[in-house]
Parts: sequence; C-alpha cells; structure tokens
Amino acid sequence: MFNIVKKDNGICTIYRSGYIDAARCILKGNDHDITVVAEAEIKAMFSDMMDTFVEGASVRMLFLKTRVSDYIDFKSICQFKVWLVGNQKSDTDMLILKMLKDYCKKRKISLPNISIAFGDVYESAIFNTDMYFNNTYDKKWLNDDLIKRIVKDIDKSDVINSEAIKSPVFGIMPVEKLSGGVKTLMLIYNNPEMIFNASTCGDNCAKWIKKFSEEKDFVINLYHAMKFPGAKFEAYIVNGDEIITSMEELYICVDKYCRS
Repeated sequence: MFNIVKKDNGICTIYRSGYIDAARCILKGNDHDITVVAEAEIKAMFSDMMDTFVEGASVRMLFLKTRVSDYIDFKSICQFKVWLVGNQKSDTDMLILKMLKDYCKKRKISLPNISIAFGDVYESAIFNTDMYFNNTYDKKWLNDDLIKRIVKDIDKSDVINSEAIKSPVFGIMPVEKLSGGVKTLMLIYNNPEMIFNASTCGDNCAKWIKKFSEEKDFVINLYHAMKFPGAKFEAYIVNGDEIITSMEELYICVDKYCRS
C-alpha cells in the first residue's frame, strides 16, 4: 500500500517518501485499519533491512522514487539509527526511530544507546561548544531540575534563575561563566539531533552522558578516551560501524581513530 521496500536480485531498496507517508498515517490515527497496515509495513521494512545486513549486503535508501541519484547506503541497522537520530526534529523520523528501537528490543537486536564518532568524522559537528552555547542557549534550559543538578554536581554551583548562577568561587555570575563541561552537557541534552565535541567535558561528565542516553538518542564527538562509569559499557562507534562492549575496546578505538 505504501510502497516502502523493493527487493530485486538480492538488492534491498527502501523509499523514504514511502515510510514517511506511513508514519504520517500512524501519527494522524484517523483510520484504524490504515494505521495497522502502516505499522505492519514499517516493521516489514525493518525485517527486510535486517535480513539484508545479515547477508552482508547494504540497504539503499532513496529519498524520492523519481530521483535515483539522491540516496544513502546503510551497512547496518546502527547506521540507519544514527541517520534517524540526526533527523529527529521531524515527528515522522522520531516515530520511525521509536519503532525501530522497539522492534530491535523485542528481537534482542543490539542497538546501543550511546553512539560515538571519534575525530573529524562530521563536518557539521560543533567543536567549540563554549562559543556555540554562549550564542545559542535558551534561558528556559536553566529551569530544568536535571540541569540544576548537573550545575551543582559539576560546577558546585547553584542556579538562582535563568540568568544568574551562584558560584562558591566567583559569587553571583552570568550563565556564560559556567564550565565548558556543563555547557556541552546542556547542548547535548537539549539538541540531541546535533553532534557536539564531548571532549570539552571532563570524565565527571561521563555519568551524565550515560544518563542522557537512557531517555534520548544522540551522537557525541570524542577526541580522547572518556572514562564512562560502571562495569558494563556498550556503545556504537560510527567510524568503524562497530559495537563495543567494554572500556578496553573504547581505548582500542581511540588508538585506531584518534592517534593514527
């Protein structure tokens, strides 16, 4: 009905326009029967993609059926997830992302919450998070209780209001005087579709990034081996399209992608 997937001679092609139409029908929810069909066809798309990846082949996504020159090739379901993460300001892509996560969870398909890009992978990544924050932050961010906890934990300071911070060192100061680590955490939390240089954070910020990943999907940029807390650690490494399951493997990735 929605023409989302085409399989021909072992080649799997998905049509973004098709799954967007299906997602729109689900979001509207006007017709139960159409909603059921739309959900089934999107899940079938995930199944076809997984079958293709298991076979060691790539899935091609065409943006429009009439323009075959505009496409992206995905080698894994994690690559597809990362692409959706970068487009999650769209309600339809956010729905597809949620459905993908639910699909993988039910089938015990590994889809790590934390995604990391080492080095200069993305031209769009924000390297100077301090300057970017000072020019773009929303005062409303400071009203969030979680942000207040982060400011207290990292900078040992208290949020007085959306324009003033009480520091034990500097006294009453403007928000722009917060540490680079706190600023980067606020950017990651409030702009999950963007990629920020998390190497501006100290290791004391790692627990917060891990906490964010429990409820949000995002990609962080790193230039060093951030020490994440806990015995268990899993992340998707964009550079090598690989999943790591320990800090030891994270150190190996740093050597491979940041020091070579």
